[in-house]
Amino acid sequence: MSKPYSEADFSSQITEDRSWRIREISDLKAAINKADSNLRRVLLRGLITICYAHWEGYVRFAARKYLEHVALRKFQYRQIDRQFLRNYFLPRLAALSTSKASLVERCGLLAAC
Repeated sequence: MSKPYSEADFSSQITEDRSWRIREISDLKAAINKADSNLRRVLLRGLITICYAHWEGYVRFAARKYLEHVALRKFQYRQIDRQFLRNYFLPRLAALSTSKASLVERCGLLAAC
């Protein structure tokens, strides 16, 4: 799958991923409706598992593609939400507190923000 450079690429990739998941769930629901009562119970339990797996997979896929899209756009930190800056800054700050970094290196981290 290509990288989501533009908003249209990002949107189409998310839509395509969601579509095949919905189609698969619809096919399973159709099979459940055609099944006899014994098989229907088994397929219903399978449907619950598949629905959960697709929800989890879709959320993971969409989040990864969103972060990839933001990274490819190369926004400045002042252009995007403050949480991105926190996600960048906090691990570096934690690493700095446990290391024996010089004062210059510590000031460099603060200046980068």
